[in-house]
Amino acid sequence: MRLGRGGTTRTPLQDPGKTRYWKQVLGQTDVPETDRQLLTPDFLSREYVQVILGNGVRSRDEYLKISRPGRRVRLNRLQRARIWSVVEEFERQLSLDDKTTYGKLLAEAVEIVADQRTLDTHRYDHVVVDEAQDFTPAHWRLLRGVV
Repeated sequence: MRLGRGGTTRTPLQDPGKTRYWKQVLGQTDVPETDRQLLTPDFLSREYVQVILGNGVRSRDEYLKISRPGRRVRLNRLQRARIWSVVEEFERQLSLDDKTTYGKLLAEAVEIVADQRTLDTHRYDHVVVDEAQDFTPAHWRLLRGVV
């Protein structure tokens, strides 16, 4: 399956592919040994989906300020800056390879719905949700946007 926005076509990665990209980026990024235990592919993937994409964070400054409720690991400003650098490189590598993640596609869908809402076009009166416990913040933002 190949999906895209604005005329671009990208292939969404499954979990093993995402992990491989996170590992590759971590290997290329200057992360101090003290943060290597924290900055694992799993941690970065969850931070990316739950905090960055889930809140529509678009810049380093936004990420440095955003609240991270529910994330058990406290991060100082320097750690957040390092994470942001890794995320930027992750997205750059994906873009170079015409790849994306389902989380990124969902975040783009949220933006599209938000753009349509500014035109005051509401398409749905109700939404039925099953398995809501599996939703990320971006899923909830998308649902809020369509009703």
